[in-house]
Amino acid sequence: MQGSLAASGVVNSILLFDAFDTQVSTAAGPVCTAALQATTQAIEAALPNGVKQQFGAAAAQLSDDDFMYFIADSMAESVQYGNRLMLCQYVTAGTDYITQYVNFTSVTGASSGAADYNTALIANPQGGDDRSWWWQTCTEFGWFQVAPAKNSIRSARINLAYHLNACYIIFGVDGMMPDVNGTNITAVLISRVVISFSQMAVKIRGSGHQSVYRLVRKNRPGSPIVPSVLIVLSCIHRLRMMHRL
Repeated sequence: MQGSLAASGVVNSILLFDAFDTQVSTAAGPVCTAALQATTQAIEAALPNGVKQQFGAAAAQLSDDDFMYFIADSMAESVQYGNRLMLCQYVTAGTDYITQYVNFTSVTGASSGAADYNTALIANPQGGDDRSWWWQTCTEFGWFQVAPAKNSIRSARINLAYHLNACYIIFGVDGMMPDVNGTNITAVLISRVVISFSQMAVKIRGSGHQSVYRLVRKNRPGSPIVPSVLIVLSCIHRLRMMHRL
């Protein structure tokens, strides 16, 4: 029997992926979520006062919007990649939210990744791996991590307009918009080709509840021809699968 494993089998293109933060909030829990929201609000309010410098030299070079994207992702990815307990411990330690979060990013090294959010640097063709990721999202997949309308830990500045402007800054193409419908149709056609070559493919998909990308994987049952098994684990995104099947 032939089969396939996908630790990060994201296949469903979505323009506005506000469910990203909703899933993070669910995994973090209400107490930690409230502290993360207060932290975001405190940092955003302190933008005119030089708060970016407290997060290091790379963060200081970011535009305000890029910086708030960095702050949101440093929170979300801490939950997604296994630092949820430490994150929540730091942000719920008191009410000095900025200092608490500066300390967290310093201890975990999250502040060192701030340069990855500098759209002006990513615009350089030698701008690193993030440029290819942006190309995929700007033209095909979307997955724009916009702030949910309610209960968001992400700044409301991070909306569709922010992402489209980032696409323009990086690639210089006016009116750039991901073709999520066309991408999804292509994905269906490719899956049919794969099925025709592997009639007994068993797809086992680890979908840990702390992983936001569980929401854009194949979550529907399989068919008698191509059975599918969904494994629901309390684990992080891309948990390494170590056991033999």
